Amino acid sequence: MQQASSLVRSSFLKYPSLVACVAASFLPVAVHADDLVTWGRNDSGKLGNNTISFGSFSSAPIPVLNFSGGVSAVAVGESHTLAIRDGGLFAWGSNGSRQLGNTSVNSSTVVPVPVAGLGSGVTAIAAGRLYSLAVVNGAAYAWGYNWNGQLGNGESGHSVNSPEPVAVIGLSSGVTAVAGGGARSLAIRNGALYAWGDNTQGRLGDGTLNDSTIPIAISSLPDGVTAISAASFHCLAVRNGAAYAWGDDAHGKLGNGPDFRDSRVPMAVSGLTSGVTAVAAGDNHSLAIRHGNVYAWGLNTSGQLGNGIVYSSEVPILVLDSPIPFIAVAAGGVCSFALSSDGSIWSWGYNSDGRLGLGFAGPDQSTPQRILPPAGYKFVAISAHGYGDHAAAILRPLAPPCPADLNADTFVDDSDFVLFLASYNILDCADPSMPSACPADFDQSGTVDDTDFVLFVPAYNELVCP
Repeated sequence: MQQASSLVRSSFLKYPSLVACVAASFLPVAVHADDLVTWGRNDSGKLGNNTISFGSFSSAPIPVLNFSGGVSAVAVGESHTLAIRDGGLFAWGSNGSRQLGNTSVNSSTVVPVPVAGLGSGVTAIAAGRLYSLAVVNGAAYAWGYNWNGQLGNGESGHSVNSPEPVAVIGLSSGVTAVAGGGARSLAIRNGALYAWGDNTQGRLGDGTLNDSTIPIAISSLPDGVTAISAASFHCLAVRNGAAYAWGDDAHGKLGNGPDFRDSRVPMAVSGLTSGVTAVAAGDNHSLAIRHGNVYAWGLNTSGQLGNGIVYSSEVPILVLDSPIPFIAVAAGGVCSFALSSDGSIWSWGYNSDGRLGLGFAGPDQSTPQRILPPAGYKFVAISAHGYGDHAAAILRPLAPPCPADLNADTFVDDSDFVLFLASYNILDCADPSMPSACPADFDQSGTVDDTDFVLFVPAYNELVCP
C-alpha cells in the first residue's frame, strides 16, 4: 500500500536553508500536537496504521493510528516499533520473539499496545533487532529475544526469551541511555559505558571475544559518554565530544583508515576527535554530527553516504554542511537520515520500498533529499535501525512567533534593541503615523514604556526565539 503525497522535495544544496520551497502536508489525515509518523515497509504492521500485508509499504510519512499527543520518544527495530507517550511505553509490530512486552499479543499487532509494567516513568528506549530496552526511573529493563544474553539478566538461549520486561543486572540506577543492535546492548550509566550480549568480532568493546549475559563496564570509556549507537556488526559512542567505534570493520565502517581491521576496543574515529554530538550505526555504514554538520563513512553501494557517488569510504566525509545546524542522525540498514534544527528531515540511500519517506519508491538517492513537515509543524525526532527497513519521526506544532524579535530574523539581539529604543518614545500606539513601532508594545497597553522594556530584557538575554 503506497500512499499518495503532495510532498515538496528539494535536492541537496550546500546551504539547504537557502532552498525556496513551500511546506505542503504529505499526511492523508490531520495531525495533532506530538504526533508520531512512520514510513517504509509495513511487514507485521510495524507502521502502526492498522494495516498489515507482507511486502506493503508507505513511501510517505503517515500517522500512527490513534496515537497523538504526549509522544516524547520513538525507537525503531527490525520488525517492531516503540514509543513513549505521557511517560508510558507502547509497542507494535511483530511479537514473534516477545519483543512487544505484552503477553496478550500473539504474533503481531497493527496498533500500539502498552508494555507490561511500564505505564509511567519511562525516560529512554531502544529497539534491538528482536528485543527491546527501556530506562525507567534510572533503571534499565529488557525483554524479547535472548539467544546471546542481550537482555542482560544473566541468562541466554532460545528458551529464556522474556515476554515482559526484566531488570538488567547491575543497572538499577543512574542509567540515562540505552542502545540495541543485532544481539548486543549498550547503556550509559553515570557517564560510563556498559555493554552485554553477543561479542563476535569484539562488538562489546571489552577487549575479548566472550559473550556476556550481564553488563560489563568498558574500561576505555569510563566517563564522559554522551551518545551511543549499536547495529548489526559494530557500535559507536561519543565521549567528551570525540567519536569512537569498535567491532567489525568491513567496508571501513569504524572510520579509522584503510586497514579494515576489526577492533575489540573502542577506537577514535579519524577526524572526529572534538565537537561530535550524535552518532548512528547502520548495517555497514556510520553517521555522526560534528559542529552541526553531518559526516558519513563505510559502505556506499546504495548511496547511503550521501556524497553523490557509490564508492565506500573508510574515513568520515562531509555530507551536509549548513549554517542551520543538524541535531540528530539515524541510520537504517542501507539508508540515512538527518534532522535539522529548522524542523525538516533529510534522507538518502536505498529507496526501492519507499523507506526514505520521499513520497515515491525508488530510485536510490545518493545525495540528501529534504522531507518537509506539514505547514505549522516541525520534526523533533527521527529513528531508524541498522537491521530495519522502516523509520519513524515525531512532529510538533511550531512555536508562536517571538514578539521581541522585532526584525523577524529569529534572534533577539542588538538590532532588535535598536528598534525597541526607536519606538520607546511612542506614547500612543493608535497614532496612524507610526504603525510599525507598536509590535514593541508587548503588554498591549497602548504605549511603549518602561513596562515593555522590562518584558523585552528577558527575551533579549535568551537571544534565540523558540
